[in-house]
Amino acid sequence: MKRFTSTEKWSTGWHFTLTPSHKLAWACLNDLCDHAGVIETADALIAQYIGDVTFTIESFADVAGTERIRKIGPNRWWLPKYIEFQNAGGISAIKKQHQPAIRSIMKNQLPILINHPGENSALLAHNEWVANSNQSQTEYPSQRDVLGKNYLNITRQGTGTGKGTEREEGVGEEKTNPEPENRMELFSEPVPVKTKAQIKAKEIESAFDAFWEIMPNKTDKLRAKKAFEQQAKSHDPWDIVRRTARYLAKEQARQKTNPEAFIPQNPHNWLIGGGFLSDPSHIPTPPKKLLHAAWTASGRNGSGPPPWEKLATDSATINDMRRAFRPLDLLLDGVAECVKIVTGMELAS
Repeated sequence: MKRFTSTEKWSTGWHFTLTPSHKLAWACLNDLCDHAGVIETADALIAQYIGDVTFTIESFADVAGTERIRKIGPNRWWLPKYIEFQNAGGISAIKKQHQPAIRSIMKNQLPILINHPGENSALLAHNEWVANSNQSQTEYPSQRDVLGKNYLNITRQGTGTGKGTEREEGVGEEKTNPEPENRMELFSEPVPVKTKAQIKAKEIESAFDAFWEIMPNKTDKLRAKKAFEQQAKSHDPWDIVRRTARYLAKEQARQKTNPEAFIPQNPHNWLIGGGFLSDPSHIPTPPKKLLHAAWTASGRNGSGPPPWEKLATDSATINDMRRAFRPLDLLLDGVAECVKIVTGMELAS
């Protein structure tokens, strides 16, 4: 976002007539305000900045006019022109960079009208205030009063389908008259609302990524993913991951002394056959020097054994296990492997 510079600060006639202290005050106010042009400050603070002890924001507002600065509360002021200048391309409710301005607009009840999701325009209705010259500078109407029957809360935009609209009780029909001149346009798009099915699908996808990471043999990922999604219909997806991890850890430890230990070679068949359901309820603590094939295809990319006491709990995650790997264990395993290759002898655990 660019600051409030050339267009309003140096190129307009009203700025030429300001005193030096008022010019500096205008620059100061624009630098201190938030994304929506709202500033909460005291006269003394601005006076200190510009070096004029006689300065008051009230007196400056009389000179600048309500088109540029208005009082919206005790020691709180709004610069309508600021938000118009900063967002000349429009404000979208689904853009992250616009959220601070939108939050300030709603917090300070600035008179914003957001049309229903079927339309793409939103109007800043501050001209109603400007047009009413008899209105008290300190007693502005609420957002509902300003916008009347056309008021629509920005946070209630329906389901984001573009069909129909949500209106608060008592609110009338949408505005159909042409937009008046000199009114700032802010473009708003409906905020997409995720359904339960979408949230569930995202959870299953994340769980499958973790499942695929711990499988020692990564073959036919597409078929494995379909099988995982099928099992996730009747089982908690993260429970499948936990059970699989515990099973692999147990069998990998047993493989040292029992050649019949089964390490699944095909993730798809493992899932379809429900192999993860054979997970034991309790896993004894395995030897410290445990091969890491349960975590990576090579079996040597980790940095120490997983925290087995956590592995048997529902709260454990793959990241928890990885964080528990210790570089020293990896080094010792590497030395033992080198000795075995060179001499054919195994080091004692």
